[in-house]
Amino acid sequence: AGMLSSGSEIAKHLGHAAELSLKACDGGRAASCGVLAAMYAEGSPMARDDAKAASLYDRGCTGGDAMSCARLAGMVRDGRGVSKDPARAIALARKSCDAGLAAACVALATALQKGEGIPADPAQALPLFTKGCDGGEPRGCLGLGELVRDGSGTARDLKRAAGLFRQACDGKVGAGCYELGQLVGRGRGVPLDLAQATSLFRQACTDGDPRGCVTLGLLFQSGRGVVRDLNQAAVLFNEACDKGDLAGCSALAGMLLFGEAIPRDVPRARTLYQRTCAGGIAADCFA
Repeated sequence: AGMLSSGSEIAKHLGHAAELSLKACDGGRAASCGVLAAMYAEGSPMARDDAKAASLYDRGCTGGDAMSCARLAGMVRDGRGVSKDPARAIALARKSCDAGLAAACVALATALQKGEGIPADPAQALPLFTKGCDGGEPRGCLGLGELVRDGSGTARDLKRAAGLFRQACDGKVGAGCYELGQLVGRGRGVPLDLAQATSLFRQACTDGDPRGCVTLGLLFQSGRGVVRDLNQAAVLFNEACDKGDLAGCSALAGMLLFGEAIPRDVPRARTLYQRTCAGGIAADCFA
């Protein structure tokens, strides 16, 4: 059965690990402070305590642990267990990136790309996304692909963008599959291939990007590139809506309002339209 066959034995083992991490942290081992912080952040084996987690990540970061700096940056950015401070979050991410953590470089690049807590600067984001992508972080490839596709901070190159989106997609980043599907489905920078685009949108949906679910649903609804299947379209729109995608909610509402391949449900359709209207889809305010 093994040494840790029961839940109580596992808990006891984790408790011992926490004790060892605390001792090592107090002894100046920065990485151990980060390990203990993660236990508090995740609520295992002790009760979750974001304030203690942030304090321990701070100790780890001060001691030179790049991962502690990166995780503290996320908590500071979100105001979790510590005061929200976008400028400090950026500084922490930069420190972690400079220490060689690829994920931190991507987080910093994303902030520069979108102007979150720092003035937008695609030209500065470019080398950081490159560093993240080269360091094995697929979201870095996604961000770099977006800049290259749009010609933002660099020359526009759709073929190169497609290759970068492929790297992100292969790394299980749904947005990478979605963006590649958009290029393949329109023949932009790569040969037009509706079958491949359909497969990419399906993968995007599976890997958590609701836009892939919506786009695949629209293909099933129209029969473009696939056999028309309204029931499958409704399932995909519902999945996207459940994930918070307003376009999915709007498309589902239309099918519910008219009973298109699914039972008509006017009250639910109205509720969805109210949600999408409030979310910024102006046309749904008059549905």
